[in-house]
Amino acid sequence: TARQLLSDISKIRDFPALSQVISEVNRISRSDTSSTDELTEAILKDVALTNKLLRIVNSVVFSQFTDGRQINTVSRAIVILGYDILRDTAMALMLFEHLNNHAQAAELKGEAVESFFCGIIARALANRAGMSNGEEVFICALLRNLGRMMCRLHFYERSKKVDRLIVEEGLSEAVASRRVFGMSFDKFGLAIGQMWHMPTELLQGMTPLPANASIKAPANDQQRMRIFASMALEICAGMREAPPEALEDVIKAVSRKYEQAMHIPAKGLINLLSEASQTMEREAHILEIDVHSSQLMRRLLAGEDKAKSGEAGEAEDYFGEIGATSGDDDPTSLLIAGMQDLTSMMLGDFNPTEILQVTAE
Repeated sequence: TARQLLSDISKIRDFPALSQVISEVNRISRSDTSSTDELTEAILKDVALTNKLLRIVNSVVFSQFTDGRQINTVSRAIVILGYDILRDTAMALMLFEHLNNHAQAAELKGEAVESFFCGIIARALANRAGMSNGEEVFICALLRNLGRMMCRLHFYERSKKVDRLIVEEGLSEAVASRRVFGMSFDKFGLAIGQMWHMPTELLQGMTPLPANASIKAPANDQQRMRIFASMALEICAGMREAPPEALEDVIKAVSRKYEQAMHIPAKGLINLLSEASQTMEREAHILEIDVHSSQLMRRLLAGEDKAKSGEAGEAEDYFGEIGATSGDDDPTSLLIAGMQDLTSMMLGDFNPTEILQVTAE
């Protein structure tokens, strides 16, 4: 069944090209013999991806790696951030662009935006827990709905049958999707990930937790990735479905369910979500994402959903003032910045191959 679905989706416009690039990026980043040049060349094939990747790398998201230095070339970004972070960031951008640009129905664009927000929440949870691989947690959460998103995108009418079964017969999404597609959305997402040669740790991280199982303290970062991805998904689903007056109860329920894995009180979770929401708006501006295509984000941005902070007794807005993000990416500015980068490399401890690569870019 998985083989048939993968065969069907591989015949759809643009999907083979997406698969080829993601598979190539995964192959290069996993290889012990690959070089910075190979990964750079794979990314440079997509001009739009290159531009957005450099913009996000130079944003506040990666400021702890760059120390405020401007990164103007893909090869320099790889040297500073490393293969894994660049791989995860590039893959997230490629997947989101595919989902967002090919979604004809407004609801599909909204789901793509919410998947991105889910990833940001998971990354915030990872950062709070002191994990160093926040970008891996981000992409695990982003990909948790990969199977459902791809089915909605490419097999829309069949995916609506799943919705009808859930409403009319009270089935779970897993059972309803198995009846329509022969396998659950989650398993289809994992099958796509395997076809793309994604690293084992990412595939494990995007695997759902056992239904109705108690969430215990994770023994390692691999388990934390899986737990935080699932926790972020539940938070997004709860905020989307709950009326404003029930939002506090939703957050408290999630906090209680995951308290052994991550002890965070409801107020702390509200603060984390507020920060994640601000990050979402900043990154959406950088990546030219229309957050208002998501009903959930429209509600949050409008400040309609607020949760009460128990100690203060006042409703706490999810959003504060969002700082302006620079958009200086005109050719002249990039050329000048690139020359400055090249000069710094020539004065520093860099080998000739790296300098030639930056010159070519």
